[in-house]
Amino acid sequence: MPALGPYDSSVSDNRVAPDDTGDMIVGSKLDRSRRAVVKASMVAGAFAWTTPFVATTRLSRIIGSPSPSTTTQQDPNLTPFDGRLRGTFTVESGVDCFVDVDATMQGTLSPFGDASVTMQLCAEIPPSPQTGTFNVAVPGGTFAASFVGTSARNTTPIPLDASFTVDGGTGLYAGAVGSGTLTASFLVGDLVNTVTAHISGYLDL
Repeated sequence: MPALGPYDSSVSDNRVAPDDTGDMIVGSKLDRSRRAVVKASMVAGAFAWTTPFVATTRLSRIIGSPSPSTTTQQDPNLTPFDGRLRGTFTVESGVDCFVDVDATMQGTLSPFGDASVTMQLCAEIPPSPQTGTFNVAVPGGTFAASFVGTSARNTTPIPLDASFTVDGGTGLYAGAVGSGTLTASFLVGDLVNTVTAHISGYLDL
């Protein structure tokens, strides 16, 4: 794959460097998804996607987040939960966002059990806030949340630290409300993009 060109830090919105044909791509044989990732590796710090394209896939680190407060854990009307997840993500050019990030993760969310999480992230150039939603599927139903958080420029893996609000669910979790914290690490890889996350919070059922 051709080497990525240098980034001009004097240009605030230098999203991608054209090749000698004028096309906003790197390499004519890259598929649509690959082009988006290559573009993402060259943009001006949108959710820190300026990180150079990684030659080999490495496991992402997990940025820890605090557990639910003691008050939450002691309230008999609230159900605290905590879990770690791992999965993959894709990057596409954004319409309402600078870039759109879609992640799918699996793991265990205590006390619910096995969990599958889908996340949609609207990535903007830091220090602008990072916003998005995620949906958690666990035995007995699902619950959904929206989040607002922060990231950092020019870091690898790319961090996300956010607070979320639970705003509904299905099955056993219909009408659920709650809140918590979400931390995640995104690593752009040569063959696959990996993400790890820690979710901690509570539900009021």
